[in-house]
Amino acid sequence: MNNRILTFFSNPWIGIVGSFASIIGIPLGIYFARSSVVSPKLLYYVHPVRTPIVTPGVASDLKMFHRDRELTGAVNSIQLAVWNSGNKPIRRADVLRPITIGLPDGCMILESALTRISRPETGLKIDDKTDLKAPVPLSFDILEPDDGAIVQLVYEGPSDCDVSVVGAVVGQRQIQAVTFKGDISTPLERYEGLSRSLRFPAYTMIGVGTIACAIPLIFARRYRVKKPDSDVETLLRPQAGRKLRRGIMTLIFGLVYIGGGIYLLLRSSTPSNPFGF
Repeated sequence: MNNRILTFFSNPWIGIVGSFASIIGIPLGIYFARSSVVSPKLLYYVHPVRTPIVTPGVASDLKMFHRDRELTGAVNSIQLAVWNSGNKPIRRADVLRPITIGLPDGCMILESALTRISRPETGLKIDDKTDLKAPVPLSFDILEPDDGAIVQLVYEGPSDCDVSVVGAVVGQRQIQAVTFKGDISTPLERYEGLSRSLRFPAYTMIGVGTIACAIPLIFARRYRVKKPDSDVETLLRPQAGRKLRRGIMTLIFGLVYIGGGIYLLLRSSTPSNPFGF
């Protein structure tokens, strides 16, 4: 019995499996250790695309007022999401420093609204403010995991104004920002990318279809049958009939692929908008 056990563990595959399990076990142990920690994690994400409402100098006859004050600068709109990404609920009593949404100097928040709330039970709301330069207070009754809201801000100022959410809750000294690390494509770039993505399968289909059509033509001699004594005997030869049917099906397959490739090429050659919108 002992010899069998020693023989089993002396197998090199046992050592390989054990080493592999040890390597996998290290990150799994770190993951489960971190996931077992109960803590809140309040995050916010600012949408990278701003919506211009009024651009100075573009529409000179258009005037915009806010609280009887004429707006002379650019007016833009932006959206941001605020939510609890942790595994511990955040209650109103857990807020150590008020949570506010603010813009830098030179930008004034004209209007703010909650466009979407995860659940009405959260009690999420934005308090009204009279000072346009002051940040917008955000309050709630409770934020359980994945609870949050989308906030829309209409502000006067350049489109590149940075939005910040500040505050502190129990177990979290500051609210963390989630940043977008990719590139935002314009509609023209997305259209051109779609056109390029259609060309490759189009050329592939035309190439495959051409090869499929060429095969029965190249091997056409193999489909020929020696002239029998009668025409009836030709129709009764199953081998010749099978070869002929295979050739016809291959030819039809090639023509269908060529037609599909030409259709994709026509789709990809549609004139694009030169202005990029």
